[in-house]
Amino acid sequence: MGRIRVLVADDSALMRQTFKRIIAASGDLDLVGLARDGEDAVSKARELRPDVVSMDINMPKLDGITALQLILQEKICPVVMVSSLTQQGTATTFECLELGAFDFVAKPDGTVSNNMGLVADELISKLKAAASRGIVDRMQRNRERRKPYQAPVRSTFENITRKRAIAIGISTGGPATLQEVLPQIPADVPASIFLVQHMPPAFIASFAKRLDEHCAIKVVEGRSGIELDKTILEQIGDPLVHVIRNAVDHGIEPPEERRAKGKDVSGQLTLRAIHEAGGVSIEVRDDGRGLDAGALKRKAFEKGLLTPEAAAGMSDEAAFQLVFLPGLTTAAKVTDVSGRGVGMDVVRSNVRNLHGTIEIRSKQDQGTTFRIKLPTSLMISKGILLEAGAQEYILPLSNIRDMVKMPAEEAHDYRGLTLAQVRGNIYSIFSLAEMLGLAPTKSAELSVAIVEAGTVQYGLVVDKFLSEVEVLVKPLSGGLEQCKEFQGAAIMGDGRVVLVLNALECHSLDRTACS
Repeated sequence: MGRIRVLVADDSALMRQTFKRIIAASGDLDLVGLARDGEDAVSKARELRPDVVSMDINMPKLDGITALQLILQEKICPVVMVSSLTQQGTATTFECLELGAFDFVAKPDGTVSNNMGLVADELISKLKAAASRGIVDRMQRNRERRKPYQAPVRSTFENITRKRAIAIGISTGGPATLQEVLPQIPADVPASIFLVQHMPPAFIASFAKRLDEHCAIKVVEGRSGIELDKTILEQIGDPLVHVIRNAVDHGIEPPEERRAKGKDVSGQLTLRAIHEAGGVSIEVRDDGRGLDAGALKRKAFEKGLLTPEAAAGMSDEAAFQLVFLPGLTTAAKVTDVSGRGVGMDVVRSNVRNLHGTIEIRSKQDQGTTFRIKLPTSLMISKGILLEAGAQEYILPLSNIRDMVKMPAEEAHDYRGLTLAQVRGNIYSIFSLAEMLGLAPTKSAELSVAIVEAGTVQYGLVVDKFLSEVEVLVKPLSGGLEQCKEFQGAAIMGDGRVVLVLNALECHSLDRTACS
């Protein structure tokens, strides 16, 4: 038998990347597609005709059970289910097996890693077995022999009265799982309960032990009315959990180190969400050791990612951004919980895919704050349609603080920058056309948008403002996703495709001051 063609379906971007790396490391498997929900899985299975599908159970639009039934009804290929080993997850897995799934694999930790150990071996072996000849007939015979799953009568939680902490792993279908599990826990149990998403048993034990020893998590509830698009909520979970794990494992010091520094032995981790400038900001703040800018520069230099000259002129704030480089970490060792810096490139990529930004503020021995800013919706975005260099672009309204027209002579050159005063404030202003390598239109009057992106404020000069629009923004693909100055594309009413600007990344381009 030749190489096995595999389609992976999972609503978690981190899990999709994890399985992608596992399959790439196998000499016998080829990844032919990635599906982000059940509907996408069925569509790609019909189009690509893979030899086997790896299918998550709890997914939006169309759950894994329904997608499984459609794929098997059309006799496309065998399906291996992926499930978390909670009670609800186990019951659902057995239901999938009854419906004809070939086998199941316990969902591994969401950390993107090539070293998946037994989980990787198990997944590869089951995908190979499922794709072997004659398997469809054997699946039918096995389905007739299987008995319905019966949940255990005896409570799993009868003997937990002496435990100090309980960690419950929940999959994407968290509420349904909690309805099954929480009623079994006695109301007077003297233990703290932690809900952990996408974690295998070994990780849950390690994470709960660490929390119980020296880290208190404080969740600051946002004001009522904070809402996010369902798609954003589903996709931000894994990046957020990854940031929290980094803070707990390598941000907060061990008790002995904290005691020597005169800190409270129990570390503090704060999670809060607030409305901000047309979006929502989620902050994860720890009171740990903070990021070491010098250590980050040295590590980047050792890996050939930074020259000595660039390191010498780099500010601490710029050095903190090095944690987003693939594989860069200053952790002495990488544990099963996490390693600060490992996988942060994937976190930033996922946040950017949601048209968001992630910022870092850190002080040595005082702690680190990760701030993730997201739009409230991915579906409909309001923006200003503008023209620069004879091309049309859309600037998101949530990034625009003000829009003015001013005489060109009111813009002044100062030490290589062009400055202008707008409503009493001084801003650096830049030509969008020249940023993008286009020829700007010369005019005696400047059209300036005062842009706010994260902590950055600047003036963006365009040829002219056209109109306010509401558009459906689609992520870029086919190699265009590398153009970070654009966060997506919108199809206008007349069929034209217009690129949507990423205000923060535009500010990071090699800029030429407007004149």
